[in-house]
Amino acid sequence: MNGRESQAPKKEIVRLAKRIQEVTSEMKYFSLADDSYGSISYNGTDFLQAITLVTQGDTDNSRDGDQLTLHGIEFRLGIKISTTTPTFLRVIMFQWKPNTVPVQSQILLDKHNTSNAPMSMYAHDTRQMYNILYDTLIELDTVAHPAHVVYHRQMKSFSPKIQFTAGGTAGTNHIYMYVVSDVLAAGPQVIFYSKVTYYDG
Repeated sequence: MNGRESQAPKKEIVRLAKRIQEVTSEMKYFSLADDSYGSISYNGTDFLQAITLVTQGDTDNSRDGDQLTLHGIEFRLGIKISTTTPTFLRVIMFQWKPNTVPVQSQILLDKHNTSNAPMSMYAHDTRQMYNILYDTLIELDTVAHPAHVVYHRQMKSFSPKIQFTAGGTAGTNHIYMYVVSDVLAAGPQVIFYSKVTYYDG
């Protein structure tokens, strides 16, 4: 038996196990909303938020134990601006592997806290700690682009297992949203909604 033939049954078993979980388990969801139209800058009012902090419980948007299996991720941002000066806004979604809370400098290089933040490259020394799932750059101004809507839905390319610690919300493989602009103060205003679907275990 060659290598391809020996791998085929294993792939089929994995596919079948996933299908059994989908059929026998209840799909749950967890949503977040920030509808205050907060101002996004690079100097302390950027947006860095985990969207998978599912608590333990018995509802449709909680978890039974200390592990869940991600099924899908969905988010929408509404963005508006009140200045004629062209402004850049960057939207990043990433998976953070360690059981810690990331900071901006662990995702972007040294330009993360300057007006060059939206143009920054990814952090190099921590590259094994994150997985970039989505990244887009948006230009805004009151003349040509006074408002913008970002919608994204993703069903793959992430590690599905999130492992929580001691009944809390801390854990490994959380999904984060990071939004930053090139403005020091009174930057673009953003409203944010997200939903993740998942199975227990």
